[in-house]
Amino acid sequence: MLSIYYNDDAGYEARLESGPVYVYNDFGGSDPGYMKLHRADCRTLQIRRGLKKTSVRKVCGDTLDELVRWLRDNRGPEGKGYTLCSVCLVEVEGSVHDVGIAEPATRSSLSVAGLASKLVEVYQGRKIPAYVLHSERAGFTRAILQEDPGSLFRMIVIAAYDRQPFTRVARGWEPIWGIQAGGESLPQLLVKAGVFDLTVVLGLKEQDIQRRLAEVRFYHYRMDTDGAHTRYARTFKEAAVSVNGGLHRALVESVDEWGALTVFRGFDDIHGVGPTIASKLVMYTLREIGVGKVPPSAFVRVVEPILGEYHNARMAQKLERKFGPNCLELLFEELKALGDPFAIDALYYVDRDEPQLEAYLLGES
Repeated sequence: MLSIYYNDDAGYEARLESGPVYVYNDFGGSDPGYMKLHRADCRTLQIRRGLKKTSVRKVCGDTLDELVRWLRDNRGPEGKGYTLCSVCLVEVEGSVHDVGIAEPATRSSLSVAGLASKLVEVYQGRKIPAYVLHSERAGFTRAILQEDPGSLFRMIVIAAYDRQPFTRVARGWEPIWGIQAGGESLPQLLVKAGVFDLTVVLGLKEQDIQRRLAEVRFYHYRMDTDGAHTRYARTFKEAAVSVNGGLHRALVESVDEWGALTVFRGFDDIHGVGPTIASKLVMYTLREIGVGKVPPSAFVRVVEPILGEYHNARMAQKLERKFGPNCLELLFEELKALGDPFAIDALYYVDRDEPQLEAYLLGES
């Protein structure tokens, strides 16, 4: 018998208790890599306490044959409408071999599954609490971000400076966000320049913003340009117009994957932001601080750009040496199955904030 559960953990749990069940994780979209067919007892379906299991739609069947037939009729053939989990569906009855069973799980994929669980543990248990506290110290709480469009404007412009050359000259992001003890603070300088208020910036012409930014220095570095392609007067103006024109509303009203993608595109469209910073802004606001009501599993399509961030990329190189050149792809698949793809940013946290955890992730402690 087939049954479908969405935001109904009680019904889903009752079904699992009725006997052996196969489960299709129906993320939607067009990428079959997101839609996995599992045994119900697959470890990749074991969501950590506090997360809803059915925030991703679950289609359940008593037999694999039954569920595969439904998938062929409603989602398409294997490889297009769905894929089979390489962790739990290693061996199946001969009656379903004709659907195209995945290759047996390799040693590296099994090791990566353990790594994925560790990343979720570090991300949810250590990284999120630490960075929510950082955000609060910088003045960005859930209540403030939801109620004040100006706070979103301020977060965008600070995030646009949170990269080289500014992080290099400031020796970290703390002075940029204004949470370090003593020393120069970027928010203080922007207030003095008269460009840190949404309403004020909306009333300024871009050349006026340019003039004000050119008059101040951050660690003796110019604030009107990054020395390359970014013109920060344009960043400020586009951020203000975007926030005032609907980006703040889209952030607050986000409840699903489409909402998260809409917000990501809004950030990315602002000059001087780009996909990596846009992805991190979505992570900070929607996933970690908790603005809106987007479930953790719904960020799949906006996570990938942060893999190019310096600390994540550096940790990725170490993982590839340990687990093989395809480990990131396997790791991301595991994190999607665990329901928290942004947990990949635990790599950043370990490399930047708690390097002593590296041995734990790599199984060397």
